[in-house]
Order: sequence, then structure tokens, then C-alpha cells
Amino acid sequence: MFILLEDHQPKIISQLIALETSVFGDAALNYWSLVPLIRHGRVFCRLEAETVVAAASFLRDWKNHRHAYLVSLVVAPGHHNRGLGTELLEASLLQLAGEGVSTVELTVALDNLPARKVYQQKLKFAADSIRADEYGPGQHRLILKKQL
Repeated sequence: MFILLEDHQPKIISQLIALETSVFGDAALNYWSLVPLIRHGRVFCRLEAETVVAAASFLRDWKNHRHAYLVSLVVAPGHHNRGLGTELLEASLLQLAGEGVSTVELTVALDNLPARKVYQQKLKFAADSIRADEYGPGQHRLILKKQL
């Protein structure tokens, strides 16, 4: 089941935090970032048997309200290679387009080839630029964009 979180749901938020932490460690979204994202951004989840197995979080750009940024995409360990992340992003992008978003941007580590394959080959995000030291020294990120 695919859902858009629109209010405070402690059980789902706790699952999201655990999932984020298991995948991203110290860089994970936490309660302090997820609640505002749910209330003021968009957080989409894929549930299986009431368990979050994938999530995508977006912010809208203050400078251009037709532009959104993918803050986080996470798929639970043990659920990779099933197309869940791709399916979730496709559904999320469709919803965002229906809300007036025309461009989505994301960043990905240069060496994260599996994610780049999904974003660029399956979802047709185009490489835009590279931001050096985006998340600290040596943390270069590839900027990808997609027109909806």
C-alpha cells in the first residue's frame, strides 16, 4: 500500500526513523526533521502488512514553488531489488505533478552506482551538475533533475 503521510502518526514515524537510521546512520532523518517534513513537505511511504518498507521525503523550493527536492529515499534492507523504490518514486512524482510541481531535483553520491542507475536509467533523471563538498570535505554530490 502507498500512502502520503498528512498528519502525526507516531507508529509510522517510529518505523521511518528506525528505517532511516538502519540505512543512513548519523545522516538519518529523525523525529525533529520528519515531523516538519510530514506537516510542511511531502512524505510518501510504501507499507506491507502495516510496516514501512520504503519512504520518500520531499521539500518544495521557496524560490520556485514549482520545484521540489528529494530529501530522502530509503528502502528497507531485505526489500532491495524488488522495484519498491522505483515504484514509490513514480507514484510520488505523479502526485507531486498533480500538485503543480514541474521539476524535481535530488543529489546522489558519485559512487552510488545502483541509485544512479535507478534515477537516471529507470526514472529518467538527467545529470545537471556536481556540487563539491556538499555535505562536508570530500562529500561531492551529483545533482540530478527531472521535468514532470
